[in-house]
Amino acid sequence: MQLDYISPWIQTTNECNLKCPYCHIKQNSEYMSDEVYELIFDKLYTSYKNGVTKKVYPRISGGEPLLVFDRWKDKALDFKKKVGGDCLIEVLTNLTILPNDILKYVANNEFLLNVSLDGIDYSKPYKNGLSSSKVVLDNIERLKKYQPHFYIMTTLQDNLVELPKLAEYVGENKFDWNITLEHSYNGYPDYRDIVNTLKLVIKVLKDKRYDLEAVRFNYCGIGKQMSCRAGKELFAIYINGDIFTCHTLFGSKPLANIKDGRDLIEIFTDKENSFNDLKLDDSCKVCSIGDICNGDCPLYNTQKRKKYFCKIAKEFMLSLIENKIEVCKEMLYA
Repeated sequence: MQLDYISPWIQTTNECNLKCPYCHIKQNSEYMSDEVYELIFDKLYTSYKNGVTKKVYPRISGGEPLLVFDRWKDKALDFKKKVGGDCLIEVLTNLTILPNDILKYVANNEFLLNVSLDGIDYSKPYKNGLSSSKVVLDNIERLKKYQPHFYIMTTLQDNLVELPKLAEYVGENKFDWNITLEHSYNGYPDYRDIVNTLKLVIKVLKDKRYDLEAVRFNYCGIGKQMSCRAGKELFAIYINGDIFTCHTLFGSKPLANIKDGRDLIEIFTDKENSFNDLKLDDSCKVCSIGDICNGDCPLYNTQKRKKYFCKIAKEFMLSLIENKIEVCKEMLYA
């Protein structure tokens, strides 16, 4: 069996300078050791060299990984050079920290940044409650001069009022945009308010002549279809080397530890990996967008969440397709 790719979430540190209300990480000053980094990259390279996977996409995360940049930057770069064009280093960051040395290192070595931004006027608060948005927006402007392509990641919770203005910003800058419904969503804000906001967001993007194939809600979008591959191609490694199917499971029983002698792929085909037994709900199999969202998150796709998520996802896709058709008609009859 050969996988198209593997993409481990690497938990570089539990430390963070923000306090996002939806964050599942228990913050402390702990960070990953050199030994664990070396074992991770050694095992990833072995999987690649032995033909187990065609590509490797490490996702450097935390906490805030740029707080411990010096601990992982050279190790990640060495791995990237060994694998060559079949490797992409992704960094999931709040981008509140971006000194010139980090900016130039990331840009020169083509690390792909995924920037968390939940609003223009208010976003992801510092621990004193103040918004981080201004600092992040300033850093994005600096980043654009060196690295024009990166992703914006937005988590939906009580920030709906921020989204239309954020859509204008994304549309003007032509950033790829991933909008995600918080895993613990249970009906607040009202799903109808979310639907109406997402429809407005799509209209704003269309009016900005934004490529509607570059925006997604969870895994729903136009173009290449995606789905959550947790426990298969995607997995997570905690700071102590414990391996999980998903980073939201940190703190529970791990599948294994990176220090074990087992191959990474062997771990995910093990019977202990309950994700191997997860199947699409019967309602997903006959759903009009079942082949697009592929059942959403396999871990959190409970009946209570499905009650809301499915309605939101269907309305999002319908609006996205309708607006895409309008764009095509405008191009055809121009």
